[in-house]
Amino acid sequence: MPLSVLFQSGTIEAMAAQLEADSVEHAAFNPVVALKPSGEAAPFFCIHPAGGNVLGFLHLARCFPDKHPFYAIQAKGIDGIEEPNQSIEDMAAYYLKAIKETQPEGPYHIGGYSLGGHIAFELARQLVNNGDSVNNLIILDVTGGPIQAEGWNTEIDSTEFLVYLISQVELHYEIPLDIGVNDLKPHSKEEQFDVLLNRMKDRKLLPVAATREQGMGLLKVYESNMRAMFQYDHSKYHGELTVMATNELIEKSQDEDSLGWGSYVSNPVRVLKLSGEHFSILKPPHVQQLAEKIGDLLRVKS
Repeated sequence: MPLSVLFQSGTIEAMAAQLEADSVEHAAFNPVVALKPSGEAAPFFCIHPAGGNVLGFLHLARCFPDKHPFYAIQAKGIDGIEEPNQSIEDMAAYYLKAIKETQPEGPYHIGGYSLGGHIAFELARQLVNNGDSVNNLIILDVTGGPIQAEGWNTEIDSTEFLVYLISQVELHYEIPLDIGVNDLKPHSKEEQFDVLLNRMKDRKLLPVAATREQGMGLLKVYESNMRAMFQYDHSKYHGELTVMATNELIEKSQDEDSLGWGSYVSNPVRVLKLSGEHFSILKPPHVQQLAEKIGDLLRVKS
C-alpha cells in the first residue's frame, strides 16, 4: 500500500475503494505526492525527513500559498516492496528523475526538512550540474556539514519508531489510536504491526484488506536513511541557499551566520528564524509562519 494512497485519497472511503482496485495493487511506486496540486505557478518540492514519510507536511501543504502547488517527496521503500536507496546521492538522483516527470523544465523550487535538507542540497547540486536552474533551495531546520555518528545505535528501536509512526497517523486523521510503548513491548515486530493495523481497522481508518507491508517498509527506510546521512560527503553547490531555523538550532550551532552550510555553497547563505521547535514548526500555529516565509521566497524568485 503506497503511502500516497493513505492520505491522497482525501477520505477513508475513497482510500478503501482505491486499495480494493486492481489499479492500486499493480501501480508503480511514485515518490512524488501531490499534497496540493492546484496553482498556476511553479511547484515547491519538499523532501521527507529520516522516517521517509510525508504525513508531517500535511498542515504545511494546507496553508501553502494558493499560487504554488506543493509536492512532497516520500522515500523509496516505504511501500514495503521496493528496496530503499542506500545513499544520499542515490536518493537525490532517484527523486530528481521523478520530479522531472512532474516538472520537466526549471527553474525549480526545492526544499527539505531535517534529513530532507541534506537530500534537497544534493538534489539541487545535481540539477545545477546537469544544466538546470534552481531558483530556491530551502533547508528546513537542519545544520550543514558532516553528521556526527558518535553514540548512534545502529540497532534502531523499532518499537519507539512505530510509536512515532502512530503519532503521525493520529495527526493526519485527528483520531487517537491509544497505543503506547508499553502496549507494544511484549510483542514481536510482526505482532506490533498487527496491533496497529487492527486498531486502525477498529477505528475505521483502514479497510479490512490492509496488510503490514508498508509499516515494515518504513522501519527499513528509516534505518537506511540514518546510515546514508552519516556517510554523506557534501560537495560544492553553485547556487543560493536559504536555511529556515528555530532558535534552538541556531543556539546549538557554532556558526550562526550559515549554520554550517557556508562552506558548501558559492553564494552567501540566508538564515531566517522560525518560531516554534523542530517538530512544532510543521504544526499550527507555527506552520502558518513557515508557509508564509517559503511563499515570500517563491514570489521573489518564481
